[in-house]
Amino acid sequence: MLLGRDWVDVSIQNLSSRGLMAKTRADVTQRSYVEIRRGDHIVVGRVVWCRGGAFGLRSQDRIDITGMVGGARSGASSTASPEAMRTERRAGTRNDTPHPSARRADRSRLFARRLELVAIGAAGVSGCVAIAFIAARSLQAAFAPALTALGG
Repeated sequence: MLLGRDWVDVSIQNLSSRGLMAKTRADVTQRSYVEIRRGDHIVVGRVVWCRGGAFGLRSQDRIDITGMVGGARSGASSTASPEAMRTERRAGTRNDTPHPSARRADRSRLFARRLELVAIGAAGVSGCVAIAFIAARSLQAAFAPALTALGG
């Protein structure tokens, strides 16, 4: 397990599609991010609870339970150094399809921009109307003596 910048031993006790429970002798803190490797399988997640040496991890992506339990290895060596393991992490191609939460965030951002534009436009129109009323009253007050003198 990669904890901060150090590799430590970890024992996975329980595994699900979105998380796991594990034990380690390292000092794991709640809300920290860790990376757990088993062969070619990598689980990156946030620690959601810790008690004693045990902790619960919520993974960022779905966990390949069959691969993790079966220990399928397609070429990774268990004796590889941490530096070698770190360089191979992104060797595979990534799926360029945005995550549903990223699409949702983009839609929310677009909606917020449009709402902001409407609010700024409404404030601008309100300001122009207010200035027009003030100008009309000022002109009316300035020309009132002239209109009275002309009999109007």
